[in-house]
Amino acid sequence: MTREEALAEIAAAITDERRADLRGADLTDAILTDAILTGAKLTGANLANAYLRGANLAGANLTDANLTNANLTNAYLRGADLGRANLTDANLTNANLTNAYLRGAKLTGANLTNAYLRGADLTNANLTNAYLRGADLTDAILTNAKLTGANLTDANLTNAYLRGADLTDAILTGAKLTGANLTGANLTGARLRGANMRGACLGGAYLGGADLTRAYLTGADLIDADLTCATGLDELSGEPDAWPAGFTPSVIERAWKITPNKRRKTSRRAAPRAAQRKTSRGRS
Repeated sequence: MTREEALAEIAAAITDERRADLRGADLTDAILTDAILTGAKLTGANLANAYLRGANLAGANLTDANLTNANLTNAYLRGADLGRANLTDANLTNANLTNAYLRGAKLTGANLTNAYLRGADLTNANLTNAYLRGADLTDAILTNAKLTGANLTDANLTNAYLRGADLTDAILTGAKLTGANLTGANLTGARLRGANMRGACLGGAYLGGADLTRAYLTGADLIDADLTCATGLDELSGEPDAWPAGFTPSVIERAWKITPNKRRKTSRRAAPRAAQRKTSRGRS
């Protein structure tokens, strides 16, 4: 279907109040600002560089669609099917993808700042170097998803399912991972400063070289987790329910007991007081 035919179909569908049939349509560089494409059939459509700002694509079928570099800022994609869709470098800032189906989707380098992905299925999705700052991924399914180098600063991943996900070198500073399932996930070199992982399951997870400074781990499960070369273990903001087998937390100056700084300050103050006591005894 040519672009002219596709645009004519969109207009006709709106007039006839039906779902537009745009399967395989060529909509490269098309300007579809605020377009109403609810439930549209866009399987295999080419929307590369298309401008879809504010478009309503709720329930649309975009399976295998090409949305490379498309602008979907503020787009409404609730319940849309984007299975295996190519969204490389797409702009999805503030887009609503609640309960969207994104299995096997390619989102490499995509901008998902403050996007709503509650309950979205991102199983096997590729989010390498994606920007997800402030995104809401509550209850999202990210089984075996690739998030290498992704920026998830302040993202909400409460109860998210990240079993087997690859988060190598991901930035999770201040992220909320309360109750998240990270069993077997790869968090090598990940930045987890100030992340809230209360009650998270990290069994068998790889945290080698990860930065856990001020991470909140109260109630977390770290059985069989690999903490080799992890940093910030002396500044954790909560104690896990279970440490890895053979791990000896007693040798760490943990923040919930006494920090190294406080210990040094205490020793400095103790010495003068001891000297004063000796002096007073000598005078008496």
